[in-house]
Amino acid sequence: RRISAKTGRTLATSVQTVSADGMVASVDAYRQNVKVALEDIMLLNPECALQVSNWSYPPKKIQPSSLPITPERISDQGELDQDMTNLPLELADFIISAGNGLTDWKAFHHLAQRINATIGGTRVVCDNGFLSKSRQVGSSGSLVNARCYLALGIAGAPQHLQGISNCKHVIAINTDLYADMVKRADISIIADVQKIIPALLIQLQKMDKTNADQT
Repeated sequence: RRISAKTGRTLATSVQTVSADGMVASVDAYRQNVKVALEDIMLLNPECALQVSNWSYPPKKIQPSSLPITPERISDQGELDQDMTNLPLELADFIISAGNGLTDWKAFHHLAQRINATIGGTRVVCDNGFLSKSRQVGSSGSLVNARCYLALGIAGAPQHLQGISNCKHVIAINTDLYADMVKRADISIIADVQKIIPALLIQLQKMDKTNADQT
């Protein structure tokens, strides 16, 4: 994980199998395996490794090394936060997704980085080039299983709603009270997303200051 965070290479954990056309990873939060494309760094589940030998050996006492002590070449830098914004959508636990109602893309990406959520979008958004096709959520894109799906300015086309049918919690921000996404959502905010994003960023900044004052 530290290598992934330091180099910016993509990471997959809990990998069950690896083949030329992809890999199967276990997503514990959803209790299922998901097949996705190969990532730069893959961490295999311990049970996936073949047992080397059935032989067992009696314990032996190990004598302390007499080698001279040298400075450590590897030091523990503690835990590093992993950037989740470009995680494969199928593996994402928290997704922030944009629709045609979003116009402030700079603020959108800023919020995604701030809350460390995986970026997604509708077919229209991806077709118009605002996001890559790999970020498309829906039956013609990625079927997601996120624990939380934050839908910003998304009306809720049938193919998009099909893609989020397995999401546990859906939060919608939309100006249309009768939008299908609002009907699907567990929590809805009826407002202009362009005004909500800056307000969220301000609240997050206040939370950071409060936490800093308490430490």
